[in-house]
Amino acid sequence: MKKFFALLALTTLVLVNCGGDPVEPVAPTIPPVPESFVDPTASLDAGVTYGRLVYIAPFAQLQGQVSIGDGSNVQDNVLVTGPTSIGDEAILAHGCSVIASRIGAPGGKACFVGFNALVDGATVEPDAMVGILSRVGPGVTLHSGFRVLPGKNVATQDEADDPALGKVVPVTDADRAFMAGVLHVNDDLALGYAQLQAQDPDAVKGIGADPASVEDPDIHTPTLAGVPTLDPTFRNRIVGEVFLEDTLAQLSLAMGNRDSIRADEGGPFQHGPITQLGDEVTYHALEDSEITVGSGIRVGLHAVIHGGEDIDNNPPAGTHIQNNVTIGPRAVVFRSDVADDCIIGEGALIDASQLTAGTVVPDKTILIKNQNLGTVEW
Repeated sequence: MKKFFALLALTTLVLVNCGGDPVEPVAPTIPPVPESFVDPTASLDAGVTYGRLVYIAPFAQLQGQVSIGDGSNVQDNVLVTGPTSIGDEAILAHGCSVIASRIGAPGGKACFVGFNALVDGATVEPDAMVGILSRVGPGVTLHSGFRVLPGKNVATQDEADDPALGKVVPVTDADRAFMAGVLHVNDDLALGYAQLQAQDPDAVKGIGADPASVEDPDIHTPTLAGVPTLDPTFRNRIVGEVFLEDTLAQLSLAMGNRDSIRADEGGPFQHGPITQLGDEVTYHALEDSEITVGSGIRVGLHAVIHGGEDIDNNPPAGTHIQNNVTIGPRAVVFRSDVADDCIIGEGALIDASQLTAGTVVPDKTILIKNQNLGTVEW
């Protein structure tokens, strides 16, 4: 996992004099770094409070009275409205919405709300998970040790408590390991971006480099039409090892608003000419995974394209999208291959799957490991 240079501020240096005897330790010259980071594009009302090692990603919106505990993260294009309490080590993944709810607890175990999911007037206890594109409704408590399956609508307490009803399953050790990895990376991102901001506030705006790390000290700068590019005035966030074939002028025409293409964890991202990105589109990837996209892609409002290894394939697959693909509003494409001319419907989920050329995926379809598991229920 990444450990950013900001962590070096916690160490000391030992110097040796000409005679070889050690002298007193000297404090490093790296300036102190705040322990939390809020991306400048995020919107926080005055009633928002947060603890240490919190990462709030591009275009997140936190409205009303919202409290966030230590080590939690609010990812790209997440919406949180108060009164909401987010405890320690909570993960709000890209595009999810949390409305007047309780997520996790102070001092509690990790918990997770998945891509484009909704928690509406509900409680998600520590050691619980809300799946991709799923919903937990008003008055429901998702108890510790349960995970809502992708696309399910948990509207009653019985549905939250009884796996036999088909909405929830037990949290596994693999689930817990996944959450631990996500938390570790986002702690590092909080430190790394905070250091960049302390050095130069413009470095965390618009089109910019990712934070350096001990494992990878290279600074990755986005490349547009073959030209390394930094532009803190650009309205969207493009970060890290991103290779786009479009020029800045072409991107400005093709992209919507509040779009985030962030290769600061996984990468590289290789992307052909874009036909159209709607508003609030998010590209991101897990560590050691990549995204490749061909030419002519069209992506709808609030869609998520995410890289990640599919361990069931040999070799493991990242996310690879070919030419002239259309991805509908609020759809999620995760660790999958999508061939030419595919159409993915509104609110659909493609996870660990391979779509052949010309495939049409109907709205709200749940396709996991190439199996159709029904439709999103809400």
